[in-house]
Amino acid sequence: MADYCKLATASIEWNDREMLLRMFELRVLQGFGEKPPSWNTVWDAVSVPTIDGRNTLDFLLDASLMRPRYLIRLFETARRRAVTLGRDKIDEADYKAGLEELGWQVLEDFDRELADVIPDAEELLFELAQLGARTSLSKLRQVIARKVSDPQLVEAVIDVLIWTGCIGVLSSNRTFYISDCGFKRPYIRALIQNEDARSIVFHPTLASIFTRPDTAPTRSAASRRERERRFDTRQGILF
Repeated sequence: MADYCKLATASIEWNDREMLLRMFELRVLQGFGEKPPSWNTVWDAVSVPTIDGRNTLDFLLDASLMRPRYLIRLFETARRRAVTLGRDKIDEADYKAGLEELGWQVLEDFDRELADVIPDAEELLFELAQLGARTSLSKLRQVIARKVSDPQLVEAVIDVLIWTGCIGVLSSNRTFYISDCGFKRPYIRALIQNEDARSIVFHPTLASIFTRPDTAPTRSAASRRERERRFDTRQGILF
């Protein structure tokens, strides 16, 4: 399946958690030569088992928006941080720092997707953050309309928000993102019951870059990008 992101380093999205997890296991085990130890042995040695009481692997899969490049990026960022701080095992703080870095990457990918429509799409997400963790379709449209006057383009922006996994839809018992329905955008659209229902939520990975769910970031994207360039140059590539 083609990836919406024009500048993506991988061109697939997965909706099978077990398959994505297996890909991740094989990627990590590659670093241990032709005859690596068992996965459980390796994982117990390199990572804490839980994050805030959640299984770490479930945390990684959910945070990745079910996209392999995001999954690998999050793990690599957390691992590099642990190595830099002189630890053999990745801890919760490393993963949370990696989650924030991934949130900025998702934001940049969204910015690229809308570059031809909204010159400052990045700022649009900051404004959307003012809506809080949950909002309605009508309020979402109002905020987007401040940047885009054409109603058709407003809907196009919403479609990109859905496709990139930035927003999901809250049903009676769970939140659905596009990765939960085989990356079928029309299905997510159908789940939005009406314009006034408070059924739209931001993905936690994106929300991680905000100081609080209802406030915009306190630092600029430009400063974050410069910091990330220094971070990557200093620590290199994990695998």
